[in-house]
Amino acid sequence: MPSLGQRLEHYVHASGAVHYHCASDDDHRGFMVSFRTPPSADTGLPHILEHTALCGSRRYPVRDPFFKMLKRSLQTFMNAMTFPDMTCFPFASRVDKDFRNLLAIYLDAVFRPLLDPLDFAQEGHRLERGPGGGGQGSDRPPSPDPQPPWVRKGVVFNEMKGAMDGTDAQLEAALPRVLLPDTCYRWNYGGEPSAIPALSHADLVAFHRRCYQPANACFTTYGNDAAESLHEVFAPYLEIGGDPLPPPVRQRPLSAPSTVRVPVPLAEDQDATEVGAARIAWEVGDAANLDEVLDGELLDRLLVGHAGAPLRRVLEASGLGRSIGSSGFSSQYRSCLFLVEIDGIDPTDHARFEPLVRETLAAIARDGVPAAEIAAALDQLELARREITGDQYPFGLELCSHLVAAWNHGGDPLAFLDQGPALARLRLRADGAWLQRMVRERLLDNPHHALLFAEPDADFLARAETAERAAVDADLARLDEAGRARLIEQARALAERQAAPEDHDILPELALADVPRERRWAEGQTHADGLWTARCGTNGILHQLVALPIPGLSESELDLLPLLVQSLGLLGVAGHDYAAWSANLNARCGGLWAWLDVVSD
Repeated sequence: MPSLGQRLEHYVHASGAVHYHCASDDDHRGFMVSFRTPPSADTGLPHILEHTALCGSRRYPVRDPFFKMLKRSLQTFMNAMTFPDMTCFPFASRVDKDFRNLLAIYLDAVFRPLLDPLDFAQEGHRLERGPGGGGQGSDRPPSPDPQPPWVRKGVVFNEMKGAMDGTDAQLEAALPRVLLPDTCYRWNYGGEPSAIPALSHADLVAFHRRCYQPANACFTTYGNDAAESLHEVFAPYLEIGGDPLPPPVRQRPLSAPSTVRVPVPLAEDQDATEVGAARIAWEVGDAANLDEVLDGELLDRLLVGHAGAPLRRVLEASGLGRSIGSSGFSSQYRSCLFLVEIDGIDPTDHARFEPLVRETLAAIARDGVPAAEIAAALDQLELARREITGDQYPFGLELCSHLVAAWNHGGDPLAFLDQGPALARLRLRADGAWLQRMVRERLLDNPHHALLFAEPDADFLARAETAERAAVDADLARLDEAGRARLIEQARALAERQAAPEDHDILPELALADVPRERRWAEGQTHADGLWTARCGTNGILHQLVALPIPGLSESELDLLPLLVQSLGLLGVAGHDYAAWSANLNARCGGLWAWLDVVSD
């Protein structure tokens, strides 16, 4: 991959494990091991397993070795993430010894976790006596029982109670249930709080045995390590292959649309428009097919990609809400979606939403957009696909994430990394009639879509709290005295385990001699007038940075400086209004923005 200054190597182990290595001379190395983990219920099994796997392993039997390593590492990224259909464990480091230390921690965590029942109780769910039996804001009368009430606890259980108490989360959970009902995406992979208590420790162990196996693993690495040296470290964990899971399936076409009204929490002091939303979503393609993904992204840029885009302009000028939310193309599922959304809509205006969207799309299908708009959108798409950002991840992990997403969906990882040929094909087929054809076929004439309305519900949280209390009472009613005694003993054992001292010396650490004395920087050339240039693998994109000194400013001017910085590139300029200037930038570059870099003595 000459435009990236690296080579992609693909290996398949006898166990069935696959390894994609982005070989380069970069010492900022990245690692990610991923597993397909499709849920089959709303219990949050993939999410809880991700948490529990990080609670100690055979080689490193300490609580939460990840957080302990934060103090013993110079990592530049370290995390674990559950997605709707897979689970990933990435890290990155510039220090060779540190990279090896973290690699040992990660491999042992995923392939040989302890999965102790007490860790499952801590991370997943458990019943124990404790304060807060009525939940936050409860108006339940105090219990005559002198002991604290029984409550349900658990890290993931409590996390998902918080995660699911907003409009976006409720709509995101409801959408795949109606639009992708025959796929793993219909289930809440993070866990519905009402369903999490149905999960058992035995379920967790069986899911690990099924999913966290070499035959179901994809290793992705980046940097100046030789792949062979990595394989030596992988080898002890690849002795028993297991059975691979197939890629997630795409939803079969549905012949009729659905309309769903989704209750969402409304607090006592909130206005309905603060939580209101309307969303229409179409199934528009296969995420394993790069051509279909690029079609969807180009459609996104032409319809809602900038302030002057026709659908976005109409939605934002309609007065129906405060923003267009998450409108646009999404390939996070195997079935790609195109969404149009208005956040902050009054429920009395719901009936206006779909006709407005359809009328606007019909006008676009009839009239199209200027050829210059398509050319600019193609340029923007290519810039976005080629750009090396590293804003969310180190660059190496960004490449790893592209590779593993394609592997997971059953696509060609190389094509998703080196996208030049696919972008060239897109330019050939995106002729003057392309947009009209796509709007008609993928949106207007596509019956596989759903309309969702967020219905503000003042009783939502109270109803959920009552249901949780009833579920706790029902679980307790099924227990005899011996069963309750076991819960009390479990709580005692868990508290004792959490308070027990640990030997952290079994974890690897760095010595000062392991840390390079100097950091590598890009090598460049200085020219006249303060110009400095550097050649590096930017995937064919020129980046320009202008640094301006901040003059002496008064305190009131300093207060306004952040506002000025945020506005650059987002306001009309020199006789161009906001929409015209946005279209002008869209046609010429990948974006214009600014930030402050202030250092005080």
